Amino acid sequence: MQGSGLSALVRDLDAAIARRPPEQRVETLRRVTDLFLRDAKALRGEHVDVFDIVIARLAAVIERRARIDLSERLADVPNAPIGVIRTLAQDDIVVARPVLTRSPCLTSSDLVAIAAAKGRDHMLAICERPYLPSAVTDALVMRGDRAVLHAVSRNAGAKFSRAGLEALIAKARADFALQAQLGQRVDIPEPHRTRLISIAKEAARRRLADALPEAAESDIASVVDAGAQSLAPRGSPERYAEAEAEVARLLSLGHLDEKAVAGFAESERFEECVLAITRLCGVSQAIAERTLTGDVELLVVLCRAQEWTWKTTRALIALQGPRGGRTAKRAYASFRSLAVETALRAVRALTLQEASRDIVGVSGAGM
Repeated sequence: MQGSGLSALVRDLDAAIARRPPEQRVETLRRVTDLFLRDAKALRGEHVDVFDIVIARLAAVIERRARIDLSERLADVPNAPIGVIRTLAQDDIVVARPVLTRSPCLTSSDLVAIAAAKGRDHMLAICERPYLPSAVTDALVMRGDRAVLHAVSRNAGAKFSRAGLEALIAKARADFALQAQLGQRVDIPEPHRTRLISIAKEAARRRLADALPEAAESDIASVVDAGAQSLAPRGSPERYAEAEAEVARLLSLGHLDEKAVAGFAESERFEECVLAITRLCGVSQAIAERTLTGDVELLVVLCRAQEWTWKTTRALIALQGPRGGRTAKRAYASFRSLAVETALRAVRALTLQEASRDIVGVSGAGM
């Protein structure tokens, strides 16, 4: 569309909007959005640009409830009008949340700019995205408060630069919960994990010495060393190699099934459980490790999708030690209420997110 024609369209649109009462503006926006969503896959770039102008003009003069609806409808569309998406992402958090957490249209640069311009709620929403490149996590770590740091460290799809990870570990020095969360990540390089363990041990030693001034130094050191094991990775390369051979053998015989998983869990064979879940549930090893070291809700979803029994699920939860025992009761309520079909849909969505994350990871250098 030529510049003069575009200007005429905008003038006519603004005039039409000015003549319409608020309820008619909302209805017009819904109809225009319906038209875009109907044809979105077939639209060329210049056509999307026209929708961008029309929807943006209408969205600027409607109430918040209608903008929330617009954000929900456009959040998952790969070629949604980018100007509208960026405007919605900068709106009040109830409007912005759907596009901040889900929209594939927002680039790393967009997310960094939003993290810099907006507050905690917007940063927390960004932390919910299935994949966060290091440029975004750098911004979140540098600017975010404690809640943001915890949220980004919990995100298994978050990637950290060396500088970002060093800053996050430095901030964990005075935050015991953050130390534990970072210790559960499977992607922490060994030098950083060693530093994290050292920080955790020193912090624990100070706390125990203050709380128990009469305790012997050797007793405190023993307790500290035992606690620091929670920050060490559960699986070793040697054990994973052995487990891989056993899981592959069972798979070749057609015996890799729920009974095998239950046997691994009851024998506390962590690595075998991780690799069996990876094979049977179709998720990555990182996801499987995450479910067995802290994410009980996701573990319940995977078990229900496979239609495994509560006995097997509980045995897998028990691999988390005392913490697993404390969460088993709540997990059982989720297990009973979660429909198999719902669990299957959730697992399919998770695997698609992982696949898209891998694609973005390969092509994201240009973002």
